[in-house]
Amino acid sequence: MGGAVKFRSFAAPDVIVVGLNHGTKDAASGQVTGGIDRQYYSLISRQFGRIAQMSNALIGLFIIAHGLVHPILAFSPTPDSDPPEVGGYWAKSWLLGDGSSTKTMIYIGSTIACVLLVLAGLSLMDWIIPQAWWDTLCVMGAALSLLVLVVFWHNWLVVGVVIDIALLILLLFANWNPVATG
Repeated sequence: MGGAVKFRSFAAPDVIVVGLNHGTKDAASGQVTGGIDRQYYSLISRQFGRIAQMSNALIGLFIIAHGLVHPILAFSPTPDSDPPEVGGYWAKSWLLGDGSSTKTMIYIGSTIACVLLVLAGLSLMDWIIPQAWWDTLCVMGAALSLLVLVVFWHNWLVVGVVIDIALLILLLFANWNPVATG
C-alpha cells in the first residue's frame, strides 16, 4: 500500500478506502483484499488526467474563439457601402455617439479584450503562458469585453454579453477552476 492515504468507512468499519481502491481488510493478517488493482487504478487516474487536459483544451479554444470575434467585428467592412467602410457594423456607441474617436476606442478596446482572452485560453491549455495566470487573464478579458460590448452595443452582441457574464460569474462567484480538476 506504500504511501497511499487510508481511511475507514464510517458505514462499514471493515472497509478501507485507498483512493478509488475499495477493499475489505482481513482482521487476522491486516491485508486489504478485493477492490481495484493498482494497475487499473493508475490506468483510471491517467484517463481522468487526459480527460481533464482535453476539457481544458476545449474550454481554452472556446475562450480564444470568443476573444478573436472582437476584432473581427470591429474591423469587418460593411458590404452595402461603396466603397466598403472598415468597421461599419460596429461604428457607434449609444453612450458616446459616433465619430473617429469612438471608432478608435472600439478598435483599441476590442483588440485588448482579444489579446487578454487569447492569452487566457493559451494559459488554460498551459501553452506559452503559465497556467496559474489563466483565471486572472480571463476575468480581465471578460470584464473588458463586457464593457466594450455594452458601451458599443449592437443587437448581434447579445451572445458575447452572455458568454462574458457567464465567465465572470463562474470565476468570481462560483470559484470555478477547471485547472484544479486536472
